[in-house]
Amino acid sequence: MADEEPGDDAVALAGLDVQWMRRFDWERLVRRCRLGFYEGKTRDPRRWVRHLTVQDVALVLATYGNLDGTRVRPSAARMAMVCDLDERTVRAVIGRLRRLNLLELVSPHRSPGRRGGPGWSAEYRLTAPADLLERVAHLDPEEQTLIVPPGVDTGPERKPRAPK
Repeated sequence: MADEEPGDDAVALAGLDVQWMRRFDWERLVRRCRLGFYEGKTRDPRRWVRHLTVQDVALVLATYGNLDGTRVRPSAARMAMVCDLDERTVRAVIGRLRRLNLLELVSPHRSPGRRGGPGWSAEYRLTAPADLLERVAHLDPEEQTLIVPPGVDTGPERKPRAPK
């Protein structure tokens, strides 16, 4: 496996066909996808995390890794500062990216411990499942038309602003 290039072969991850991706290819894919989600089990419009928030966190997260899509190691606190979000939202977005198999956890977070030594951030690898575009709304390859597969959450209906 050490001599294989990420992105060349599909690997089985949790029973799914998931492919490692290079950073720029992954960014192009994330740029096309509408990844908004409801935080929690209820479909409360106040709990909707907009796709722009998810996209912002995902694209900033990718900048903390290598060009081959490995060793992505930002802490949630640093991501919260850079993206100007609260840490809870950043953790929810990273969880969403992991559930969609856009991120693979390589090594988990390690806390500083009782003696106050340095902790470690979690390490991720950029991946993409083969069926991602069947599970999320996305733009076509020319980025001109929004495609919404059946059964995909598109978020709460937004009311237009009243004219002044």
